[in-house]
Amino acid sequence: DDAESVASAQEVRVKNHIKGLTLKKEMAGANAEPLWKELCLKNFDFVRQALQSNKLERADAAFFAQKHDEEEILKFSMTETEMKVREDNLIVDLTKARGSLDTFNMRYATDYADYNAESFSYRKLVVKLALEQIIMDIQHNQSFELAFEFIKLFGGEIENLKVKIIDKTSLKSNHYWLLALIPKLKALKTLKLYNDAQGISFDKNGFKFLSKALAYLQKNGGSLSKLQLNQVVNHGNSGENLFQCLKFLPSLQVLDFSFNRLSNNDCRGIGKVLSDFKLIRELNLSNTHIDNASAKDIADGLMRAKQIEIVKFRGNCTHDLNQ
Repeated sequence: DDAESVASAQEVRVKNHIKGLTLKKEMAGANAEPLWKELCLKNFDFVRQALQSNKLERADAAFFAQKHDEEEILKFSMTETEMKVREDNLIVDLTKARGSLDTFNMRYATDYADYNAESFSYRKLVVKLALEQIIMDIQHNQSFELAFEFIKLFGGEIENLKVKIIDKTSLKSNHYWLLALIPKLKALKTLKLYNDAQGISFDKNGFKFLSKALAYLQKNGGSLSKLQLNQVVNHGNSGENLFQCLKFLPSLQVLDFSFNRLSNNDCRGIGKVLSDFKLIRELNLSNTHIDNASAKDIADGLMRAKQIEIVKFRGNCTHDLNQ
């Protein structure tokens, strides 16, 4: 492929992990996977360290992509100890209310693979991690130039993206970065946005930019299968804009809003999406501080969600369990 050869021959300047990375012409062929793996080992410490530990059951690119996503997102969320205590307390309360309770740990249960082990290559892993680093650098260099250049070269290969919310106080353009980048990623299927320990502000304007970005993505022919927001929705900061974001995603199969503080408006929006969209198979609302009234809105939507297979509601201590 001539376009791929040209792209592979160009130098992509990426700060931090892949500074000075050169994608050579020979790395465009079908037999280039070992070269991409070597490139990954040289530039991403977590892959090299994991392989050196010799304790892995798997060592494919899909495994490392999923592992990196989970570790980056969960390290800013509730600790395992906090989660276990909260879950144990919930089980005690439910047992008192119901008399008995059969439990099943569904934290990792899923019918949707973010990364297919057979098709997700080390090339895709390097490209994904590189773009994520470039996006994080925007708040420091105040420029979209490198991101645009990279997406022009590799945007058609990027199906998965995980991005920590950028501190808008570091930018002159608020959360415009969402609108500038996401619509260009027409192959994108899974989008994961998460917040860090400092609780960077993602207010109503942030959701408006996200809504516009997803609308333009759809207009450009793109369509997400999975949307994951963690520690982004904070008890009313979305206004009524969460539904405005979701309504442009008719092909959604998985919604993951775990580790948020969902308001009644948020839950009504989610309930409406569950009712209107016919492809949603999984819903994760673990640790979202949902009360009984909000749970009813979700339940109403679930009653009409004919394709739903997995619902995760871990760590929500609703009140008035006896009623």
